[in-house]
Amino acid sequence: MFSVFLKIIFGKTNFVLNRSFYGYYGIFLIFAYVLIRKKVQDRWKGLFSLLTLAGKYSLELYIAHTFVKNFMVWVGLPIQNPLIYLSHIVIMIPFVFCLVKILEILDNVGRAHTSVI
Repeated sequence: MFSVFLKIIFGKTNFVLNRSFYGYYGIFLIFAYVLIRKKVQDRWKGLFSLLTLAGKYSLELYIAHTFVKNFMVWVGLPIQNPLIYLSHIVIMIPFVFCLVKILEILDNVGRAHTSVI
């Protein structure tokens, strides 16, 4: 916190102090985020649930989106057209949700049929 105050007071600092500032600044932001999240956790439960759900499907959505976008470019669809790109995103979200559910079902079936030695 001392380096943060020095940075604010003096503006320009040497390399070591500057690097320390950004390190401590990041730690401060993480600490502030944790405190704020604990404080508003009950009030913003819906938002945190939505963010958790988005995080749960983000990797699959990214992979599927990239694949389909590259396929659209290969086919020759103009993805620069905002309407086509928006429709692609609107279609991808439920598609990925269903795909993840199917993969979860297949995973559960596979685990049920495997035996532990």
